[in-house]
Amino acid sequence: MRRTYFSKYWDGVINIEDRDFNNYSVLSHINILADNPKFMSIDGVIFNKDAETLIIFPAGKAENYMIPNTVTVIEDNAFSN
Repeated sequence: MRRTYFSKYWDGVINIEDRDFNNYSVLSHINILADNPKFMSIDGVIFNKDAETLIIFPAGKAENYMIPNTVTVIEDNAFSN
């Protein structure tokens, strides 16, 4: 599995942590659909809804990445693996 998608039905999730995806070292994109009220993704990277917090950078994403200017917080271990 290289990509996974989450929609608004994932809105019961209060917190996402890097360990939730640690066993997916080939996962290169995590796509949050626009209807999700708490989280969003940009280029397969997970952020909070306003893109101020970078939550998870997928371990299988093997490319240079420019962190958006809106980001003011990077979660601990967001770039683990």
